[in-house]
Amino acid sequence: MEDENTVQVLKIMIVDDRPLARFGLKQLLQQERWPGFEHIEIETAHNYSDALALLERFKPDLALIRIDMFELAGRELIQRLRVLKPELKALLYSEQPGGDYRAEIAICGAQGFLSRDLPPANLVPALLSVYYGGYFCNGICLNKATRQLPAKIPVQLSGREAEVLKLIAEDCSRENIAERLCISVRTVDTYRSRLLKKLGVNSSIGLTRYAIEHGISPFREQAVSGV
Repeated sequence: MEDENTVQVLKIMIVDDRPLARFGLKQLLQQERWPGFEHIEIETAHNYSDALALLERFKPDLALIRIDMFELAGRELIQRLRVLKPELKALLYSEQPGGDYRAEIAICGAQGFLSRDLPPANLVPALLSVYYGGYFCNGICLNKATRQLPAKIPVQLSGREAEVLKLIAEDCSRENIAERLCISVRTVDTYRSRLLKKLGVNSSIGLTRYAIEHGISPFREQAVSGV
């Protein structure tokens, strides 16, 4: 069961043999907002042995790995990392123009691929999609089981329920949601309780996760549209 009082930390490992690229990507991710998490921790590695040592010490949740590193292809590194930590979620990225890499990411065990064409604003949606069990390939969020675009809203929600869920996923406070929807804070609490029961989750973190996975959050909408 998720605990509302638990500090949610997301750990991300970046592996790239170019110092400026590592620094720039880390800075970009640190400046973004991460719905559902109190804060994120990011560490970087520059080669194969460094990445293995960082995996043991840092214990990341996500790995973002350059596929075309000079020393060792990123796909080979992912295979090794996932042997050591099977639950690790990993995305490959490249400086090459976009293409369909679904077969390749399946072979090496990654959950996604990002090309240089991806808008910076879609990087966080891509990482969150993968963290929550989906796949991401060049601007398209894919369902884990079929790797096809999922249905938008599997559970039937009313228009107002969807609005409240979207605002919760945007990390809005109860008071802010009430003000934006012109309803009382007590009504917001009623909708939140109804959503928890209907969606089978136990906290706002669970609601945020559901919104991202099923296209209700604007983060997911950006990722699917590639805008």
